[in-house]
Amino acid sequence: MKKRIFCLLLALGMLLCLCACGDAPAAPTSEPGTEPTSEPTSAPTPEVTPPPPPLTPELTPEPTPIPEVTPEPTPIPEPEKPAFQEYLVVLGAEIHAYDGPSYDRGYTGFIVGESGTYTIVEERWDDEGNLWGRLKSGAGWVDLTEARAERPAFKEYLVALGAVTPIYSGPSYDETYAGVVGENGTYTIVEERWDGEGNLWGKLKSGAGWINLTAVQTEKTQAVPLRVCYAEDLKLGGAYDEFIASEGEFAVKLAFVAGVNLRGIVFRAMSSGEALFEPGETLYEKEKMDAGEVLVVAVEFPGDFSSYGFSCTDEAGETYHYAVYISGRNGEPALQTYTI
Repeated sequence: MKKRIFCLLLALGMLLCLCACGDAPAAPTSEPGTEPTSEPTSAPTPEVTPPPPPLTPELTPEPTPIPEVTPEPTPIPEPEKPAFQEYLVVLGAEIHAYDGPSYDRGYTGFIVGESGTYTIVEERWDDEGNLWGRLKSGAGWVDLTEARAERPAFKEYLVALGAVTPIYSGPSYDETYAGVVGENGTYTIVEERWDGEGNLWGKLKSGAGWINLTAVQTEKTQAVPLRVCYAEDLKLGGAYDEFIASEGEFAVKLAFVAGVNLRGIVFRAMSSGEALFEPGETLYEKEKMDAGEVLVVAVEFPGDFSSYGFSCTDEAGETYHYAVYISGRNGEPALQTYTI
């Protein structure tokens, strides 16, 4: 019996040992104060993206330079003389009317008859310095100076003048020649007068003198092929041709200015004969002169008779012959046409 119990105990002990050997070992306990050691986990190698190829800088093309264009000068609109403005005047009962703006034109037999207000529709000056007004009624002209009529103040206005426009000391060709305007431009008229030849004159604001407004207006519609003046009076800004015909003590320089395109220029001496003007020796020739071009000639005038001539042909084929002389009336260099 004892032997049987012994065997059972032995078997039981062996069974316990086998069970103990099959259990998993316990995890080691860390010592106090020490961090548990763990096997480092290798970090995944990041995928390296190759750098992009260097960018070729985009070249901005330089802008093509725009050629500088010189703007064409804007032509200055030519001023026009303002139209005459009718106005009222007070006339006395004894004022007489005449056929025209002068006491030489004849008395019409009309007397105002009674003092009152009348309308003036036109004005003229006579050779004696009297201002005349034409009555709207048609009765004639009255001397506003004698009537002591009050009239509106003169309104200044602008007029376009060419460089060779002559200036005179007063409103008449009988006054002294005072030179030329000198350069193209716009000038102010501050007073008007009529002369005995039917020309309207305007006084320049600069005080230089008077110009013939009637002649200026005519030249706007009828081109003048050639003009002449003393060279010293003209503001010669550009190039010009020059011919010395005389270097004497009394020689003067004249400037010939083409008003249109000219060709076949001939400057010659003039000789006296049966005709008033007869062409003589050719002194200077030039193929052409464009409009505005200037030819300066030094000449001497030994007497009253013109001793020089100027011939030219325009684009239409018309030939002009001019005698060149100094006016005994006012000392102005002048041109007179003649036929051969």
